[in-house]
Amino acid sequence: MSMFRPAALAILLAAVACAPERVVFTDDEVPLAAPLEAAAAGDPMGRADDPPARVMRLNHAEGAVSRQPPGLDEWAPAAVNLPLVTGDSLWVAAGGRAELHAGSTGLHLGPDTGLQVLRLDDRALQLGLPQGSLELRILPGRDVDSAEVDTPNGAVLLDQAGDYRVDVAQDGAPDRVTVRSGQAQVTAAGVTVPVEAGSTMELTGGAAPHYQLVAAREPDGFDQWCGARQRREDAGDSAIYLGRGVTGYEDLEGQGTWKINKTYGTAWEPRVPAGWAPYRDGRWIWAEPYGWTWLDDAPWGFATSHYGRWAQADGAWIWVPGPKTARPVYAPALVAFAGGPGARGAASAGAGVAWFPLGPGEPYRPAYPSSSAYVQGLNPGSVPLGPTGYANQGAMTAVPQSVFLGARPVAGATLVLRGPARGWRVGSAPALVPRRESVLAALPGAPPAAQPPAGPIRPLMVRDRLPQAEVAFEVRQRALAAGQGRPLALPALNGLRRLEPDRAFPARLATVAGPGGGLRQVRPRFLPQSAPLQPAARQGGQEAPFRPGQARDRLQGNRPPRAQGRPGSRRQRPVPGRGRQGRGAGREERRGER
Repeated sequence: MSMFRPAALAILLAAVACAPERVVFTDDEVPLAAPLEAAAAGDPMGRADDPPARVMRLNHAEGAVSRQPPGLDEWAPAAVNLPLVTGDSLWVAAGGRAELHAGSTGLHLGPDTGLQVLRLDDRALQLGLPQGSLELRILPGRDVDSAEVDTPNGAVLLDQAGDYRVDVAQDGAPDRVTVRSGQAQVTAAGVTVPVEAGSTMELTGGAAPHYQLVAAREPDGFDQWCGARQRREDAGDSAIYLGRGVTGYEDLEGQGTWKINKTYGTAWEPRVPAGWAPYRDGRWIWAEPYGWTWLDDAPWGFATSHYGRWAQADGAWIWVPGPKTARPVYAPALVAFAGGPGARGAASAGAGVAWFPLGPGEPYRPAYPSSSAYVQGLNPGSVPLGPTGYANQGAMTAVPQSVFLGARPVAGATLVLRGPARGWRVGSAPALVPRRESVLAALPGAPPAAQPPAGPIRPLMVRDRLPQAEVAFEVRQRALAAGQGRPLALPALNGLRRLEPDRAFPARLATVAGPGGGLRQVRPRFLPQSAPLQPAARQGGQEAPFRPGQARDRLQGNRPPRAQGRPGSRRQRPVPGRGRQGRGAGREERRGER
């Protein structure tokens, strides 16, 4: 392992050396990272290692829901508005349910369900489902997102708009992939099988995996709950003003009023008590790769904390979402941190941490590594970097470092600022190294978190690339300390992974046949559309598309059954435009029926 250490440390030091000039205050003040007035540096085009423009949000929880952050072996109760990133895991205990969103893609978890975020970026969502029930809805649009759900028995690709459900049992019962609308592609043991709308695939693993296609079951209680949550989301008007790409838009409904402001245009005014101010009811947590992240207490507070800007008009706070874009860029908190003589209070054991909300047109400069193109996406419609003043500096909030680092509630722990804030330096984040409690984000005195049942780990089946093992938090923490609290760049994180070559994520490629051969169909009784099996041939680590005339892995003796739809429906016609799987396959089927 020692042979990897020099290279990894060299990468880490190089990443730290590329950090912009820091703002360092007197010993009464907390140093800040990345001054807001500094010009954006780096590649003017977007970089492959830019952080994702979206995260997954836990927006509703019933019963006990727990989270295990990346790099930690502890579970903590999961709070509503928690942002989830690659490497996060969720557990919904018996009797519980949860709803999540990643942009316009909605997810629902049933009881006794574990979920792993294997990959989350701007276009792809890869999830691990070791057990339980997951319902997923992909909305139609110009650019449809794709999702992959990996189970111990197969990998499920969802690249069309539709409603899907995946169930993974622990008692030996088969996995079920149900398609209400859209189409799924299930890959296991080197074979890919399409699952059409109105049908369910029952998939059994083991040395000789097999499946059968049956009619989709009638909706049960979990389906009905998911439908009610979806109707609630669709009934509001906020998507008209924001678009569905703004994560958290649906919870603005009924919590405030949309209006047209003569200065800022479209704005939303929350119903809040007198004396309320943005970024005061909540707490600070650490979420990589973004660093210090605001976790708002209000159920509607996700969208207003991570998109848009705040302004004061006619004695009230209004939230200005800014230009409507198809793919808005998520920010950990649209605030400016400040430091000065007044940031030290009698109640603090050291310097306090102070911040205030950015106003319309005021740019946000992230402390985490990013390209100038990414920074421009964070600031649509903002003025050029280099403002001379801030409209909301009078709404500054400060807390002791212990409160900030411990992910403790800000309300009730604020410091009394001494004197005016004139002459203070402004930056994008405090240069503080997170603690374990910063990452766990558990409230003080919270009950023990529910955890998945102990037992052997069942490796997941993935389509084309194995997930990377997460770097232990202690290793990350040492690297963060070396960089004075600046979030790690992707090359530095990959260098740390090479320090732990023995760590591996438990997964296997579903495109490789097992010792018992490929996936086989048993008792073929139901096939909504005639679509032959497609062996998942591999070319350079990717699945190779089938060419006309290529040999197909058809099972001998299995004559294609009569295509049918839902019970009582007319026989579905083959879908045109799919080559041998479309019109040609229909002719083959009709000849076989004569």
